[in-house]
Parts: sequence; C-alpha cells; structure tokens
Amino acid sequence: MRFYLEPDFPGSSLKPSHSGHAVDAPTCDFTTACRACTYLVVDIEGAEVELLRTEMPGVRAICVETHPWRTGLRPITEMLASLMAQGFMLDVEQSRGIVLHLRRDLGEPGVR
Repeated sequence: MRFYLEPDFPGSSLKPSHSGHAVDAPTCDFTTACRACTYLVVDIEGAEVELLRTEMPGVRAICVETHPWRTGLRPITEMLASLMAQGFMLDVEQSRGIVLHLRRDLGEPGVR
C-alpha cells in the first residue's frame, strides 16, 4: 500500500502531499486479523474511513480518532453507517470530539 511519510510523522497518511515522500508499506488481510481482536484503537490519519468499512468478525469495541479536515464529513458519516450496519452502536458517553467509541453485542453471555 502506498503511504506518504511526512517529516513530522503524525501528519503521515495515505493522501499524497508536497512535503512527504511515498513508501510502499506491507499489508495483511484486515478481516482475518480481526478474528483474533476484540478491541481496536484506530488513529490512522484519515485512512479509518476506508478501513472501518471492512467486516470485522470478533471485534466488540472500537476507539477511532477521525480526521474530518483530511477526509471531509461525508466519508466519516458513511464509515459510521457501515459500522452501524455491522451492529456497532456509537457510545456517546465515551466519545469526545473527533474521538469516537463504538461497541456491539456479539451475543455472548455477560457482554453488554
């Protein structure tokens, strides 16, 4: 996957920029990797809007920092719609500003 590294690393992303340089980053199958995960923390500088549209079997909760100045609001809204279609609910008590917390019940006893 093509990734653009910025001199100030937290500004790196999948979007090309004038100050960054492109590298090809290794990838793995996200859906398969999620079978072993129950909680995801995602801060990937705008790429969350694509990644979190993927099926995530086994994942019960997600903490995601969104980046509306990079992606715009519509892609974030579409990401949330996809997550809700997968059974996730927005936890408004835990969410703060651009950091969203979502959870879902996978039908396991004792899991809220």
